[in-house]
Amino acid sequence: MAITNITDVFAGATIGDGITAAEEFDLVIPSGAIISCPLPATGDPNEIVFGLLETIYQGVSADQPTYLRASASSSLANATTYRRTYSFTVDLDFDGDTIIEGLDVKPEPVE
Repeated sequence: MAITNITDVFAGATIGDGITAAEEFDLVIPSGAIISCPLPATGDPNEIVFGLLETIYQGVSADQPTYLRASASSSLANATTYRRTYSFTVDLDFDGDTIIEGLDVKPEPVE
């Protein structure tokens, strides 16, 4: 199955449009769609970030489209710390300067 929408990674996610072009869009991800995520009010931020990354990793690695790749490795940092390292590679198509403008890339200063 190709990843064609955010719901292919986060079940039930929605993207809302901003009212004007200057406003950002709203991305809503139901907490039930995040792997291993405790309630944000009681969970440590690292647990929530882990849940987001693990969900993205599993969603991408299940399909591995050519434009989006993911890998992960696990290790024990010490007797009480589990470490999970993620790597994501994203290829973005663009037409002319469209993507450059969106990324807000600036030329290096000339000395």
